[in-house]
Amino acid sequence: MLDSIRRYQVWEKDQFDAGFPREEALTKIKSALGNSLIKIIAGQRRCGKSFLMRQIINELIKGAKARPQAILYINMEYGAFGFIKSYKELFAVVKSFRNEFPEDKKRYLFIDEVQKISEWEVAVNSLAQDFTEEWEVFISGSNASLLSGELATLLSGRYLSYTLYPFSYNEYLGIRGFTSSMDSFSDY
Repeated sequence: MLDSIRRYQVWEKDQFDAGFPREEALTKIKSALGNSLIKIIAGQRRCGKSFLMRQIINELIKGAKARPQAILYINMEYGAFGFIKSYKELFAVVKSFRNEFPEDKKRYLFIDEVQKISEWEVAVNSLAQDFTEEWEVFISGSNASLLSGELATLLSGRYLSYTLYPFSYNEYLGIRGFTSSMDSFSDY
């Protein structure tokens, strides 16, 4: 099971390719690390949620908060993860991961586009609140139900939510290497 998703993991790498740094978002999310609250990154499609998740992973490794082998990254946009259809398959992946890397006391789970997993909230709640293991859980999603008030019911108030927006004008300037001007603003 893990062999089919190994190439998407950071286990044998120093870091992920994570695109343009979203400093404001990273700062807010980093301030929320170190607790059992589920971290939710919500936002419209193609706004950079996947890149932000990989940036968080890189920060965890760079800051020596986590070894690469303590991090499990699942991106439901990739076909390799298509076998994870419900919380039961998600639990099976988590169990295989724990068996493969048993030495870490604290583990990190990142699930990108979590709404594609049936009853995902069962697994996410269970892992985040399990007192026998320490998991820090990050999820992202872009569909209306993930962004709605339904989330409060599903996760019983045990989460922090961050909404990611498309690049701001300043981020656009940074990624393009432009200075602020009427032309660059028109391009933006």
